[in-house]
Amino acid sequence: RNLVLVSSRAERDAEHAMVSKAHNEVGATLSKLRAAILQLRASQDREEQLLFDELARVEGLYGPVALDIVGLAVDGQREEAIQRMSDDCMPLLRQLIQAAEAFMQHSRAIAVAEVEEERALFEGQRKLLVGACILAIALAIGLGLAIVRSLLRTLGAEPDVLSAAAKKAASGDMR
Repeated sequence: RNLVLVSSRAERDAEHAMVSKAHNEVGATLSKLRAAILQLRASQDREEQLLFDELARVEGLYGPVALDIVGLAVDGQREEAIQRMSDDCMPLLRQLIQAAEAFMQHSRAIAVAEVEEERALFEGQRKLLVGACILAIALAIGLGLAIVRSLLRTLGAEPDVLSAAAKKAASGDMR
C-alpha cells in the first residue's frame, strides 16, 4: 500500500526492496512451518495439517497478486495498483487473515491441551513422590524404634539403670 502513496522514484525503490524482502521472509517462514508440521505429523491431528494447507493455499494466491500490485506501483501505475488492491488483494487478504486466525486458534487449543496433560502428569508424579517420602519417613521411624527395642532387649535393662550400675562399678562399689 505504501508504494501507491510515495511519489519519488527513490521512495518507491526503497518500498519495493522492503516488500520483496518481506515476501521472501514470509515464504521462508511458511516453508519452515510446513517442515515442522510434517516432522510432527505423527503426533498431531489431521485438522492442523488441513488448516495449514489452507493457509498456504491462500498465501499462494495472495503473494502473486500482491507482487503484481507492487510491480504496478513501482512502474508508476498508481490507479491500476489501487484498483487491483481493491478488487483482488483485499478479498484475498481477508481470506488469509481468516486462515491464519483459524490456524492460530487451533494451535492455541493444542497448546492448552498439552499444558493440561503435562499438568496432570506432574500432579500424579508429585503425589507419587510425596507418598514415597511419607513411606520413607515411616520406614525410618519404624526401623529406629525397632533398633532401640532390640538394643534394650540385648542390654537387659533401661540405659539409665545400666549407666548408674556402670558408674557404681567404676567408683569401686560392687554391690
